[in-house]
Amino acid sequence: GKGTFFSPNRGSCGWKNTKNDLIVAVNAPDMANKKHASDENPNCGRMVEIVNASGDKVKAQVADTCPECSKGDLDLSPAAFIKLAPFKQGIVKIRWRYL
Repeated sequence: GKGTFFSPNRGSCGWKNTKNDLIVAVNAPDMANKKHASDENPNCGRMVEIVNASGDKVKAQVADTCPECSKGDLDLSPAAFIKLAPFKQGIVKIRWRYL
């Protein structure tokens, strides 16, 4: 998928986050859970491992939903994104999985 970055605030999981937190917003299809209110989504708080094409890795916590992301994409906090690519790149090719 694609990794982009965003300015975190209060995400769909209900927590206030900052740009220094290692968090991600998961695309809506992968985050979807119709059985729970968004702040009770069982994916909230799960850890993910994200790997770029060079093999650089970062672990981050699911804290938000990215409604404009396509299936397989993640929106990363600046602290997580910078571990995979420079900000000027804007988008990084990634693979990711829940831990």
